[in-house]
Order: sequence, then structure tokens, then C-alpha cells
Amino acid sequence: MEENIKKKKQRKCVRYERTHSMSLWQGDWKMIHLNGEEKWIIAFMDDASRLITCYGVFNEATTENTIKVLKDGFEKYGVPDEILTDHGTQFVPARNRDSASHKFKQFLAEHGVKHVVARIKHPQTNGKIERFFGEVERRAEKFGSVEAVVRWHNEVKPHRSLDWDEPINAGTSSLLRGLCGL
Repeated sequence: MEENIKKKKQRKCVRYERTHSMSLWQGDWKMIHLNGEEKWIIAFMDDASRLITCYGVFNEATTENTIKVLKDGFEKYGVPDEILTDHGTQFVPARNRDSASHKFKQFLAEHGVKHVVARIKHPQTNGKIERFFGEVERRAEKFGSVEAVVRWHNEVKPHRSLDWDEPINAGTSSLLRGLCGL
């Protein structure tokens, strides 16, 4: 039996993960149903510690709201080396992506942050933040607010990838070392 050349071999699963906090934050927007209304949530997660560093709930998913949330995160935890997002228009221009100016691109450049853009039509690249959004969808009504879900995720929920520790414990020492320049 001949091998079908047209069929691509499936790529081996490669686990992508940073080892040091503040080296990369994953970020994205997601529409959720909250208290009977459609709302947009944006969140940024430290890749190494899984800590939700900043988030916001808005009526619209805009670049301005993205920057507002990031400013809060930078103020609280410091500035990461890189930020990973998808190709949403809140993050990249709709056309001429390489050459066109964009407020988000300018904001990151002002803070010395490298913008890493995920592969098109590959949500697994941003899988950690996508998984968090699934938790928000499942638990926001039960917990009463997105804030309560974030607190639970950061302070209560053990993560297998963190040797069953909570993100606040896994990230705090690394984040503090980064803030203190150690």
C-alpha cells in the first residue's frame, strides 16, 4: 500500500512554556455571558506561573481597553519581556500588519516589550489563556463575578504544571525577584 503524500504528518506535541515569570504574558479577548448580558473580558497571564496579572470586563473589545488593562498590570507586577496575542484587531492592524502603525504596537514599544503574534488559526498557541477563559465561562455565574474567578484561579486552584501549587505561590517569588532586579 502506497503512502498518501498529500496527507500531512501530524506534528508532535511540543509543550511550550517559559521557565521564568515575567518573560512572557499571554493575552486575549473573549466574549462571555455574565448576569444575562454579553460582555467582553480581556486577561493577561504570566506564562511560567499561570498567574492572571491583569484583566478587565468591558462592553467592547477595543485597543484602548487593552492598553488600560495592561497599564494596571504593569503598575502592579512590572513589565514583561514579551506579550503573546492572537491576530485580533485590538492587537494588530487589520491590513498591512508588518508596516502599519497601531496603538497597541506603539504602547508595547514605549515600554520595551516585544510583541509575539500567534500563528493564524492556531488557538493552541495561546492555550493557557484560552483554558482560563473556559474556567471563567463555567464558574462566573456560580462565583458571582469574574473577580472571584480570578481570585480562585490565582490563590486557590492548584495547577498540575506547577507541581500542584497555586499561581500566586509559584509566581510571587519570581515576580518579586523580577521587580527587585535580583
